[in-house]
Amino acid sequence: MKRLLTLLLTLCAAAALTVPFAGASHTPNHSPPAGSAALTIAASPNPLVFGGSTRITGRLTGTPQAGNATVTLQTNPYPYTLGYQDVATAQTAANGEYAFTVRPGSRHRYRVVFGATTSPEYVVRVRLSVSFLTSDVTPRRGQLVRFFGFVRPDHDNRLVLIQRRGVDGIYRTVATTTLRDVPFRTYSYYTRTLRLFSNARYRMVPLSGDVDHLPGISTSRFFTVG
Repeated sequence: MKRLLTLLLTLCAAAALTVPFAGASHTPNHSPPAGSAALTIAASPNPLVFGGSTRITGRLTGTPQAGNATVTLQTNPYPYTLGYQDVATAQTAANGEYAFTVRPGSRHRYRVVFGATTSPEYVVRVRLSVSFLTSDVTPRRGQLVRFFGFVRPDHDNRLVLIQRRGVDGIYRTVATTTLRDVPFRTYSYYTRTLRLFSNARYRMVPLSGDVDHLPGISTSRFFTVG
């Protein structure tokens, strides 16, 4: 009987050791999860002029492998029907920063990928490239002056605004013309003759008429009328 009693007391004591105290919290036997990786993205200049380049930059954070990591640049050009495609890879710096230089010919969406981590989507916009030439920048009062130039890429039959800067610094449209086809070329041509009566600064603004390009803005020219 004493042996049986001793055995029961021993089993009760062992059971008591396995029951947590009331109110005690459970602590897992593994360390807390590490912070999630994240990617930022930006571009400068944006928008850019057709034919130019832009620099896409950002930073990888939240992972011990942020430095010297391989990140992939992906793009999806307008009208965004092809899906994202890999276009370049780069190694991050010690602080996780990365950089790509790209030359999109039209509006593009970009993103950067590192493993299962993807940056937010970023849109780079492209302006039409426009030159502004003239037959005379020092005409006589009332003289006819020809404005002409080229727009890339070609946007035949689209409207071109001829704008004059007012004394308040605001450009206002004073005439228009239309982009013309240049056979076997990837640019369009415009021309318009105006009669000038006073000193003024002018610029040309071709309209794209679609989403793939923003309107172009030429450099301005000052005309001194004698």
